Amino acid sequence: MDDRDAACHRALILDARVFRSLNALGWSGWKAAGTRHWPTRYATYVSSMHGWASSLGVTGHWLEWLLFHLNGRVDEP
Repeated sequence: MDDRDAACHRALILDARVFRSLNALGWSGWKAAGTRHWPTRYATYVSSMHGWASSLGVTGHWLEWLLFHLNGRVDEP
């Protein structure tokens, strides 16, 4: 079954490169989630990414790819 057109937020991959970019932008998963509980922090990350992507007119996967590509170097031209 293919759920690419589903209305729900699809899972994303929060790896070290994406995490470096989020930290460089001042985002903290545990602060955003209000807990250090990992599953809640991850769900907050997925929800946040899809929300930001929607406001930018892109997909969550594309925004995640950009953060992965930047690898924490968010202030470089």
